[in-house]
Amino acid sequence: MALPELDRRSDRFVLEGRAGGGGMGDVYRATDRETGTIVAVKVLRGTAAVIERKRFQREIAVIADLRHPNIVEYITHGSLPDGRPFFAMEYLEGEDLVHRQRHAPLGMKDAVEVIRRSAQAMAAVHARGVVHRDLKLGNIYLIRGKGTNVKLIDFGVVRMPGEDLAEDKGAILGTPHFMAPEQARGEGVDARADVYSLGAALFKLLTGRNVFETEHIVALLGRLVIEDPPSPMSVRFDIPETLDKVVLQAIARRPSERFENAGELARALARVGELNNDPPSTDRSASAIRKAPMMLPRPGEGALDVERPRKESAERRVVAAVLFDLGSATIDPPLMAELWDIIGESARLETLLGGRVAGENKQLGYSIRKLTSTFSGEGYRFAPAEWTSIV
Repeated sequence: MALPELDRRSDRFVLEGRAGGGGMGDVYRATDRETGTIVAVKVLRGTAAVIERKRFQREIAVIADLRHPNIVEYITHGSLPDGRPFFAMEYLEGEDLVHRQRHAPLGMKDAVEVIRRSAQAMAAVHARGVVHRDLKLGNIYLIRGKGTNVKLIDFGVVRMPGEDLAEDKGAILGTPHFMAPEQARGEGVDARADVYSLGAALFKLLTGRNVFETEHIVALLGRLVIEDPPSPMSVRFDIPETLDKVVLQAIARRPSERFENAGELARALARVGELNNDPPSTDRSASAIRKAPMMLPRPGEGALDVERPRKESAERRVVAAVLFDLGSATIDPPLMAELWDIIGESARLETLLGGRVAGENKQLGYSIRKLTSTFSGEGYRFAPAEWTSIV
């Protein structure tokens, strides 16, 4: 799939007003002088970096190659008279799923149909070896007056077939609540990462909650790579078992346990059977995916008036997030002993992007304390972040 050249100057479109935008460009409502129709024109910002220009070109290459009823329609591309590159696409009347869920949440049947159509569209993308890498509710557009008809938008961080993007290494690409665990680790991704994102979007539509409910970014990434996701049925009681199994397979922590591509997910969703069309409701929801965070007492303070968790309910929980930088050195034995005294001998560590480490302790209790000092020595530095309890 060749990347397009962006050197054709054009005054075909009259920009009328900003309609939206993203990280690297602005979208304008415009009139097409040739046809007289209203279109959307996405323009790269003049301050865009080199990598953003490359991503802009990749986005054009992808949507120009696709003709699918559930993907925004490409019209043309070129450069505006002031030199800024652009591409024109159909103008969509409606709203994305983030805005829709705020005022009129989709019912279960409609939510499944919306994600099934989105998965069908992504099957066409996957067939070309392209990975979207940022599927989320904000990139699924519900067309006004067309029921559950949707259009996928914003292909700004796609990975083209065969690309090994050095500029992406060490960067978090995607949206955390819809990001596959392998993305959180900074590993290579394939179509199964998009399957996870579609499954996470469906989980949100069905239950009104994210797969993992936490606002702390490092804690969220830690839970992604360590914990298996909860069952949708544990959150919303009227979800049938057939649908529950499909969602759980889509959001499996290990890529090998997911559907191979979006086409397989679409076919599975088509077979879930009859569904009610009620939106998520507190009457059908469990009290919480997780209990509220338990605040640990600070040194010198008395124990808080909270109920101790039973051992059987306190296993396999992410309990801390640590930032570290060892370089080429090793940790001195006394320091290592103190670290293990803090995080526990049963802890398991997972490396995240940017040198972060997520830790899990299977014997969670009240002995974990906040490490306030910063240890330093020849060749190494160890500076833990705040310990984060996510019980």
